[in-house]
Amino acid sequence: MLKGLSGLDGHKSSESVDYKAGTGDFKAAFDAKKAVTFDAIKKAAGFTLEKMRITVAGEPSRDDKGLWLKAASTYALANRDKKKDEEKAPDVVAKVDELLKAGEKAIRVTGTLTADDKGNHTIRLDSAEAVKKSPEKK
Repeated sequence: MLKGLSGLDGHKSSESVDYKAGTGDFKAAFDAKKAVTFDAIKKAAGFTLEKMRITVAGEPSRDDKGLWLKAASTYALANRDKKKDEEKAPDVVAKVDELLKAGEKAIRVTGTLTADDKGNHTIRLDSAEAVKKSPEKK
């Protein structure tokens, strides 16, 4: 897994975080300027990759089919399921809608990325925020 990831364009670092009973948690960082897809990481892993945590910035949009984030790939955005100790999951989709309504052109989201058997990618959201642009240098 780790050796396979190191061959991907933009790879900065990777480490094994936890491995128990055939299930592993790995942490990898990539250069934000490089486009690394879920499918490329899945192929490099060399074994079944069901989901991964992701933080990505891009341009949000909404249409009649749903809420989207366009970055290196286009991701569907959805609220995550509630955790066992929560009464209900946070409504991060509503937060993204507020950011869109406020005219934000770039946002950063964090969540769990999954892909279905047709290659559609969905991020189950934990958080969303506007991306503040750096002041231009003169």
